[in-house]
Amino acid sequence: IPDFIDHKIGVELGAKTIDADSRFLGPTGYDIPAMIDTIEQAIVQKPAGIEIIGFVEELAPVINKAIAAGIPVVTLDADTATSDRYTFIGTGNYGAGRMSARLLAELIGGTGKVAITSVVGQTNLEERTQGFKDYMAENHPGVTIVQVIDHKSDMNLAISGVKAVIQAHPDLKGVAAVEATGGAGAATAVKE
Repeated sequence: IPDFIDHKIGVELGAKTIDADSRFLGPTGYDIPAMIDTIEQAIVQKPAGIEIIGFVEELAPVINKAIAAGIPVVTLDADTATSDRYTFIGTGNYGAGRMSARLLAELIGGTGKVAITSVVGQTNLEERTQGFKDYMAENHPGVTIVQVIDHKSDMNLAISGVKAVIQAHPDLKGVAAVEATGGAGAATAVKE
């Protein structure tokens, strides 16, 4: 997932700053079982700490396993709040969703049909989606959200999902993407 290139660079720079070794591990796509397996393997290697993008609450047991093994864990970008992680560092996702709604509402003149692309169930994206919905409901009752497209962080699903919504709603005025893959997929679908 291209967004995580920045995470990798940040981990590497942070490690250099404190003269530490770092490893950037994980599956090549959005694969929670593979992510759990990767964390399990990291626990066995007893690192000084682990940073985890806490996509879903299903990661809580493996995060708690690392904590129980004496390995500090911090969640980044997306929180697994039911875990024993030390802290969460990331975007104010609800506010980001509200800001996205404000910007899209300006672009479409405050009325019309819109869709949202997301990965349904991912904690940070659920917060962004809720912020988007709440802002529209409070400030632009003339905006109708016709669908939340669950693209599962797969570009092809994002493209086909947005195309399907455009076909079903030819008067669609906008698409909000609360995650990078959905944004690129929506742009491709609209262009095509």
